[in-house]
Amino acid sequence: KAAFPFGHGLTYTTFEHSPLVNETCDDVQDCQLRIRTSVKNAGSVAAPTVLQLYLEFPAVAGLPAPFLKAFKKTSSIPPGSTEQVVFDLSSRDISYYDVGVGDLITATGTFHAHVGESSADIRNSLR
Repeated sequence: KAAFPFGHGLTYTTFEHSPLVNETCDDVQDCQLRIRTSVKNAGSVAAPTVLQLYLEFPAVAGLPAPFLKAFKKTSSIPPGSTEQVVFDLSSRDISYYDVGVGDLITATGTFHAHVGESSADIRNSLR
């Protein structure tokens, strides 16, 4: 757990997040993992929000989890409206430094993705 989680921006509305979807990403060069979600403005004031993607690496990597790997700011979403958010992760995004090898290793196995508005406010996870 983070001692000082960041991402607690001020807003005058509330947002609802849809479940995360793992998709293929053949249309983007070096895209290894694509996570799609949507965010709905459930309040009464138009506002943007910032979604943060945290990634847990497979156990074989031996890394603490989760890592902030991406973030996306939405446009100003009108009340009652929804915006799609897509995170495309490259091979570098899913790599870790192996001290024994002395280089980056692209992790293979099962990743766990978490999306929220801060590390202390995870809204959805995908395992």
